[in-house]
Amino acid sequence: MLAALELGARFTAGAARADAKRFAQVYSPIGILPPDQYLSLVVQGTTGCSFTSCTFCDLYHEPYRVKTALEFEQHLERVRAYLGASLSLRRRSIFLGAANALAAPLPRLIEWFNLLVRELEAKKRGVGAFVDGFTGARRTTGDFQTLAEARPAARVRGPRVGARPAPRLRPQACTRARSWTPCAPQRPPACGSERS
Repeated sequence: MLAALELGARFTAGAARADAKRFAQVYSPIGILPPDQYLSLVVQGTTGCSFTSCTFCDLYHEPYRVKTALEFEQHLERVRAYLGASLSLRRRSIFLGAANALAAPLPRLIEWFNLLVRELEAKKRGVGAFVDGFTGARRTTGDFQTLAEARPAARVRGPRVGARPAPRLRPQACTRARSWTPCAPQRPPACGSERS
């Protein structure tokens, strides 16, 4: 306990500025996390957001870009070096960001998931990520099964909070593969039109 207090006492305004500078060398701005991911280890496979259609959102100012496997591996090394011993406090799970990271091409996602398994024990921790209901609707069931095989405990978050109402998804036969297409969005009843 005394060691923790001494460590806290050394965290001066100058130390905080230096820490913020190191943080900016490791991470792009972290826009938003689901509440159950607040104590997760955040890793960033993308910057920006591929959806960019949420009228309320002012979180992602960088253009959407998908990191290469090498860039992602280097990012993981920088994350581990930055967090050091405090990495053990982020054992809840791994959150793959930034916004809409699951919109990245499937072969890249598989590379990332394999790196997460190898470098950060993702099989024990699980992986969470955002996907919007519109981009994610273009993924096939087989795509998500492939990700599940690469990382069995993967969890998908979506649709994005605050986006337009999510469409219901229904299977539709395609000539190449089974896919999911949106049905008509379900609108909530007008205020006062329902009685409790």
